[in-house]
This record gives sequence, C-alpha cells and structure tokens, in this order.
Amino acid sequence: MFNSQTPGACDTIFTYTATSTTGGALLYPNQLKNKLLFYGGTSNPYLAFTNTGTTVSIDPTYGLDDTGTTSTGTCTAACTKMSLTNLAGQCCSCSGKTSTFVKSTTSSTTFLCQ
Repeated sequence: MFNSQTPGACDTIFTYTATSTTGGALLYPNQLKNKLLFYGGTSNPYLAFTNTGTTVSIDPTYGLDDTGTTSTGTCTAACTKMSLTNLAGQCCSCSGKTSTFVKSTTSSTTFLCQ
C-alpha cells in the first residue's frame, strides 16, 4: 500500500507498506528488490531500493508515478501509473495505443491504461 512520496537524489522516492498477505511482517523484506527484475533489478542503481522491515521505498523509473511520466499533448505516456489523484478516464498511451486510465481492482492508487 502506498504511504508517501519525498524528493530523492534523482527523482521522487515512493514508500509503500510491506506486509505479508495476512498483514503480518515480512521475514525477508529486502528480497522484494528481486521483484524489480523488469527494471533491471539489483543491477539498476537508479531504483534506489531501501527497506525498514515494514516499508520499502524505490525511486521508480518512467511510467509508474505522478512525477516520473511524460505527457504528449493531453495523453500520458504510461501503461501503469500510481497516483493519489483519481486518473480514471484520463487519456493515456501504452505500446502505441491511445486509451484511458482505469482504476486497478487491487489498489486504489494504481491505474492501468486500457
């Protein structure tokens, strides 16, 4: 679950609550960095992955957050975007297809370009 965003060295650091599926503490929260393989995982120094045991923070790359995306005209160029603002119905472009953002069924802060 999204907690906060703060300015980082390169962009914005996004912090999320990291718990097990039952809501308990994770045994190995640092291993969550292995789920970032599609962004280069541990070989990508720009992700700035950190954890406190109950939270994880990343400085994500293009397309995942409010400040990390670019807009072309009136459409946001991103397939997935996280935002505290409701983006449902706003124009987006993903893989060359123009569509609109739809709120994810699993998260109130995640929007999918569909």
